[in-house]
Amino acid sequence: MKRLIFLFIASAFIWYSVPCSLAQENEDTKEAPGYVDFENFDFFKDIEKKVEVSIKGSLLRFVSKAAEKEDPELSRLLENLKLIKVDVFPMDEISFDEVESVINRISKELESKNWERMVRVKEAKQRVEIYNQFIDDILSGLVVMAISDDEAVFVNIIGNIDPAQLGKLGDKFGIPKLGDMKY
Repeated sequence: MKRLIFLFIASAFIWYSVPCSLAQENEDTKEAPGYVDFENFDFFKDIEKKVEVSIKGSLLRFVSKAAEKEDPELSRLLENLKLIKVDVFPMDEISFDEVESVINRISKELESKNWERMVRVKEAKQRVEIYNQFIDDILSGLVVMAISDDEAVFVNIIGNIDPAQLGKLGDKFGIPKLGDMKY
C-alpha cells in the first residue's frame, strides 16, 4: 500500500512538474540569443507545413547522453544546443515571389539585429539565405531559409554551436563544405 501511495505521489509530481518545466523551457528558448520566431510572420499561418521538426533542450540533452558512447562528436554538439527547428512548406498554394518577399523581410530583420549573412544564392526559382549570430565569439544562432519551385524551408538552430563539430558531423554524413560546392 505504501508503494502504491508513493507511486501515486510521484506520478502526480511528474504530471504537474513536466508541463511547468516545458513551459519554462519554451520561454527560455524564445528569449535565447539566436532564436528567430518564424511563427511571427503571418504569411504562413493558413498553410499546412509539409515537415515540422522542433527538438528542444531536454530532448537534445537526452539524445546527447544516449549518443555519448557511440558518437561522442554528436553528443558534444547536441549537449550545447537549445533548439533545432525546421519548417517546410509546400509551394502549391503560394507563389515564389510571395515567399521571396517574406525571406527579404526576415533577412532585413536579422540584419537589423546584427546577424551576419554567410551565404546568399539567387538563381531562377531558387533562393538560399544563411545567417549566423555570434555572441562573445560564440556561434549562438544559425538560420537557413531556402525556396525552390516545390518547397520553402526555414531552419533555426540555437545554442553554443561549435563549427568544428558541425564540420566533423558534415564529413560523417557526407555534407559538402562550402568551399567544395560548385556554383
